[in-house]
Amino acid sequence: MPVSPRSRLPVPGCHVDTPKKVFEEVINLCEWPTVLVGTFDEEFLKVPHEIICESMLTNQRYFPIYDGEGKLTREFVVVSNSKPENAERVIDGNERVVRARLDDAKFFYEEDLKISLDEFRERLAKVAFQEKLGSVLAKSERIEQLALAIAREAHLGAHLAADAARAATCARPTWYPTPSSSSRASRA
Repeated sequence: MPVSPRSRLPVPGCHVDTPKKVFEEVINLCEWPTVLVGTFDEEFLKVPHEIICESMLTNQRYFPIYDGEGKLTREFVVVSNSKPENAERVIDGNERVVRARLDDAKFFYEEDLKISLDEFRERLAKVAFQEKLGSVLAKSERIEQLALAIAREAHLGAHLAADAARAATCARPTWYPTPSSSSRASRA
């Protein structure tokens, strides 16, 4: 059961998110695992939990803790390969790392909110997908047409077909950064 980082007492109803792939990786990285609990600043809970968790799990192999209602808490689990007597130093170091990672995630999330999805889409016309296949916008338009054709063939109805087409406009792994938001240096 997860423990409170301040009191080290179990917190009823909480659970730790341990995706199998990350969990197995952590198990194989540690010869003498010590499970520790750290915290991050409350301000980061304003960022969608998917962004916070992706950053913690992918970048640092930290496991987020959810409360009894399924809401993300400020606590996270760190598996250390250090002696238990080093716990406080390990927790402090990992809290500093997660703070920097989440600060970056929060910054880019807030920057992305300043630009509409439609404006991002328009910018794709200037990004080459593949020389013979045109821009990333052209690719997106082809995916949108394909989604509409599949929706019609599946007899999903006009509303679901329109939803499928709109979703297809976002069908790419990430948006290309804009010159103004591609580096943290632009914050100053």
